[in-house]
Amino acid sequence: MMPGVFAGGSGGGTPPPSGTWVPFTIQNVTAESGIPDDSTIRQVVPSGSLTPCTKVRVTVRSSPGNAMVVGAITVGQQAASGNFYDFATTPETGAFSGSAGVTIPANDERVTDAIDLVVGSGDVLVVAIYMVSGRTFYGNAANGAFLGSGGNDVATVDASGYSEFASNGFAVIKIECFVPD
Repeated sequence: MMPGVFAGGSGGGTPPPSGTWVPFTIQNVTAESGIPDDSTIRQVVPSGSLTPCTKVRVTVRSSPGNAMVVGAITVGQQAASGNFYDFATTPETGAFSGSAGVTIPANDERVTDAIDLVVGSGDVLVVAIYMVSGRTFYGNAANGAFLGSGGNDVATVDASGYSEFASNGFAVIKIECFVPD
C-alpha cells in the first residue's frame, strides 16, 4: 500500500476516525403533507434526545407518491431566547454526497454527509431545510415543526414569520450522532 493511503480509501490522508453512529428517530411518519414550493421548514429536535457527539447526519424522507427536491439543509443549536426555531449561532451547512441539494425520489430517503457539529448533553437542535418542490411525510414529533413564508431561509440565525405545526414534524425522520471511540 502507498504511504498516506488507507485501505478502502482512494486518496491520501488520514483514515476516518473510529467510532459509532448513534441514531435518534425523530418521528414515525403517519401522513403525506404538501409543503408549498420554495419554502423553508425548521424541525426542532427534542432536548436530551441526542447522545453527546462531534458530528451529525440527518435523514430526510419524501412522500409515497411524490419526489421531493431539497435545495439546502443546515443544522445548529437552538437559541436560548427568541423564537423556538431560531439558531443560537450560524448553523452548519449539510450536503448530500457533496452537493448542497438533492432530489429524493417518491417513497425514498437520503442521508446527509457527516456535518461537523458538537452536540452536548441536553442540547436542542434545529434542522432547517429549503424545499424547492415536492411533498414530504409528516408525523408525530415531540417538539414540533415550523413552516416559513417562502424562500431559502436555512442560514438565518434570528428568523421570523414561521407558522407552527404543533407536535408535528416534516421530512426529517432521523438524526445520527457520531461518538468517537
